[in-house]
Amino acid sequence: MTSRKPLVSVIIPMYNVEAVLDTCLDNLLRQTYSPLEVLMLNDASTDDTAERIEEAIPRLEAAGLSVKVYHAPQNGGVAVMRNKGLDLAEGEYIYSYDADDYMEAKLIERLVAKAEEDGADMVTCDWFLRYEGNDRRMQQPKVETGTQLFEQLCYGTMKWNVWLFLVRRSLFEGDVPLRYIPQDNMGEDMMMTSMLSLRAGRVATVSEAMYYYVKTNSGAQTANYQDAHWTQVARNLSSLEQYIKAYYPAQASLLNFLKLNLKLPLLISSNPKDYERWLSWYPEANAYVMQNPYLPIRTKLVQKAASLGLWWLVSLYNRVVMQWLYALLYK
Repeated sequence: MTSRKPLVSVIIPMYNVEAVLDTCLDNLLRQTYSPLEVLMLNDASTDDTAERIEEAIPRLEAAGLSVKVYHAPQNGGVAVMRNKGLDLAEGEYIYSYDADDYMEAKLIERLVAKAEEDGADMVTCDWFLRYEGNDRRMQQPKVETGTQLFEQLCYGTMKWNVWLFLVRRSLFEGDVPLRYIPQDNMGEDMMMTSMLSLRAGRVATVSEAMYYYVKTNSGAQTANYQDAHWTQVARNLSSLEQYIKAYYPAQASLLNFLKLNLKLPLLISSNPKDYERWLSWYPEANAYVMQNPYLPIRTKLVQKAASLGLWWLVSLYNRVVMQWLYALLYK
């Protein structure tokens, strides 16, 4: 007698994804794992996404996938859509997928197998950064516990994107259910993955790159960020900080490293306003700039220069080193 395999709920927020929807659905249909529950959450798209979703339902169901669809009456943002997905999900595990990315056919199968084998609450894997036709492999460090995962998230060695983690659904629930902050769509995965890591017991890593994050924008990391984006990041971090102080106070000091990592992109800029924001943002964390054991010494020195107000040195580093490295990585 074979044991029943656990249901995996795949949460897919969608907004104006008509152009990539076929590829997204093909990725789901190619998955070697079953059973899957697919939750397509249309955030009031203004193109033909809604119609295309409805047309796709029979094809998905004919392939054995359980399908749930939600069409939002008005645009609410990815955080609201992720919350709706969590409310509708019935699977033992949650996996989040961005419609414009790509995943290997074996991804969910490999993550579930590792979770079941190790009794893990969260499983991550390596991934590819796809930019202008080039794929660069990115590695996640090996960790075994939720505490270790949180430490690496704060130190910056572990990426927190929700599409990098298969998560046991029970972690989201409990006496204090975990949900995203509505309308705060920047830094929402940082907040949620960190909170989940603190609740997790065992954590596992699959050392295979099976997810492709498709980077579409070019230029400086802060080029397309507006003041509202940084405000949303700050609110998500504030929510995380309150949560840790209330339930996991022993981990609170690690947030200083997370704060430094969050504001680091402000130094990869030639805009003086970004430098001013770096200096005013979380000044209490600046005392930790030389203490991250995993950060390259050059990055520590740049942050130290910023804390001392040596902006000419930060700007020179950005122009000479960062632009050269960026061109080397993506040529």
